[in-house]
Amino acid sequence: NAHKIPASPTPPQLSQTRARPTPGTVYWFRPSDLRLDDNPPLLAACDSASSGVLPLFIFDPSYTGATSPLSGRRRLGIRRAAFLLECVEDLRRRIVAEGG
Repeated sequence: NAHKIPASPTPPQLSQTRARPTPGTVYWFRPSDLRLDDNPPLLAACDSASSGVLPLFIFDPSYTGATSPLSGRRRLGIRRAAFLLECVEDLRRRIVAEGG
């Protein structure tokens, strides 16, 4: 007896899903530069991307948990971490307001 491989279910129509098209370019925001205005690399990414730009911010443990080589203290204390979270949330709101 040969076993039949079940057919894959038919994917829902795009209009029925919340999926977004795959962007052509990923722009990685770093903790030291969360600007939308006056950001030449971001502007270049937007100008050259034919399928849009996916903004990305990564909470990198090597940055958030690292110690400063000069002082030996944590690079990201409680207040600075809270400020970074506020900045990233503000960046998200501004990107949404711009249509992203």
